[in-house]
Amino acid sequence: DLLLQINPVSSHNKAIILFFAGALSKSRSFDEIIEAVKTIDNAKLIIAGFGELAEKISIISNQNRDKIDFIGKINYKQVLELSFSADILFSFYDPAIRLHKFASSNKLFEAMMCGKPVIVNDGSSMADIVRQEDCGIVVPYGDVNAIRIAILQLRDKPELREKFGINGRRAYDKKYNWNLMEQKLVETYESLLSGTKG
Repeated sequence: DLLLQINPVSSHNKAIILFFAGALSKSRSFDEIIEAVKTIDNAKLIIAGFGELAEKISIISNQNRDKIDFIGKINYKQVLELSFSADILFSFYDPAIRLHKFASSNKLFEAMMCGKPVIVNDGSSMADIVRQEDCGIVVPYGDVNAIRIAILQLRDKPELREKFGINGRRAYDKKYNWNLMEQKLVETYESLLSGTKG
């Protein structure tokens, strides 16, 4: 089991840590979360990944080293290590893009697996899952102030972070881990295939 091989990164920093790893595209609200974190005391944002915004985020990181840390491409083991050691994970998708309305980011399920609260935006299937499982906070897409309030709420209420994390992990174990999802996928394909026969 890969999870058993993970050694969570220890942090002696008192700042609350937000973490994201993945594709760095313009439709993922990076400008807004960076702007929000820059205005919050005792909060730091770590971003890993690649894509069209990588150079821009790297420049912003160099200009705001105390608040933003861009670490570039990392492997999946490192993604999990940093997810486990972070306090908050997040995933945003522009709901104006039709495909995004149905997107359920790996980031959501990684947060649930790691027992971490997650911030997602409204207008997506992720928002439905977060509300149903009570494992994070849903904000309007692209709303800097709403993102800021969500981070402050989670920063100032460790018991809320713990509750969301426990709820997410419980839901992951019962509904969303890969073995269960694989079984559901096979059953769905078998149902579709049997429906086409005869």
